[in-house]
Amino acid sequence: MDKFVTVKKSSAEFQKYLENRITGVRAVPVESQNMNTELEMITFELKDESEFKSISFGQKIVPLLKLNKFLYFFFPIFYVVVSTWIRNIDVDALTLVLSWVSVTCLYLAVNLRADYIDHMIGLDRILKKTSTRPVSLGWVRAYKIKQFSNLFFMMSFVLGVPLVIAFPITLLAMACATVIIFWAVLRQRQSFRSHILGDMGWSLLLGPILSVGFELSIHGATRVETFLFGLVWSVVVYYRIQLQNFEVIMESSVAKIKNGITWLGFDKGKAFILILWVSSLLLFVLFHLIYAHWLYWISTVVICSVFTFKARTTFRSLSSPVSSEMGIFVKDFHQLYVLLTLLWCASLSFLFLVQLVAKIL
Repeated sequence: MDKFVTVKKSSAEFQKYLENRITGVRAVPVESQNMNTELEMITFELKDESEFKSISFGQKIVPLLKLNKFLYFFFPIFYVVVSTWIRNIDVDALTLVLSWVSVTCLYLAVNLRADYIDHMIGLDRILKKTSTRPVSLGWVRAYKIKQFSNLFFMMSFVLGVPLVIAFPITLLAMACATVIIFWAVLRQRQSFRSHILGDMGWSLLLGPILSVGFELSIHGATRVETFLFGLVWSVVVYYRIQLQNFEVIMESSVAKIKNGITWLGFDKGKAFILILWVSSLLLFVLFHLIYAHWLYWISTVVICSVFTFKARTTFRSLSSPVSSEMGIFVKDFHQLYVLLTLLWCASLSFLFLVQLVAKIL
């Protein structure tokens, strides 16, 4: 058996190799030509199954879960649950669990399907810094990723049926989510990362649609505050996604990937990252001026402002996408996102504990 095989897109075997459906071996793509055209050709290295026995279950699964991005999904749910508790709104425990498991399954389904699409269109071969290694390295067969995505979609739907029966208004949020998911994520030949408005759709899905939809699913009503929180959070998420796009701007530009950062270019893209961060912080301030006492959030603003001021040197020194400062820039501005979110979580947790103690006493 040949160690390498080159397959043309016109071949009947192309899909089979790309999805890793070859029995007894793993087909790992090592070189691509004329990607996403009718002349596309991919060279696969055929590896024996025994070569993957040393790969642990954790090495395969943990990267697929994208724990570094789990905060996108977890925080809106955490916010809704805490704010509901603080306002003494009655929520049935079973309904809360069903809602949480349903949206978790949906989150996993969308992420796995995005990984599958990124692999099929070659995005993970272009953007190696942000690729999902278990798929691109053949540790997990691509068609298995698709199957698990379908399974989680089905589980989310089944668990969501009782919630719709209990609170029919939840269908509105589900309809919005469905439109966004199909438009930004599930198009077979296009990733949400490869078109300009895809990132915005992903941010809206994780922002107002998730927060409002989850609140509707647990007690059948929502508040303006929850919607505005979702909008603020969508800007924070959009900032983080654009920072990731900026990290791979060189590779994306060469591959002619059209997202917001490649459209702006390096210099304007760098400025855009700063604008998005400052906007996130200002929206955070405005939201809390309306809905919280200043003692709960002023420390967050001060600490984030101090770290932003410290990052100014990195911002000024970054002059090229291939310079050594790129990694430092991405790290510093990623830390700002993590810092804001963790401090926000801390303030909410404090309010939760105060309310809990008050109820006990």
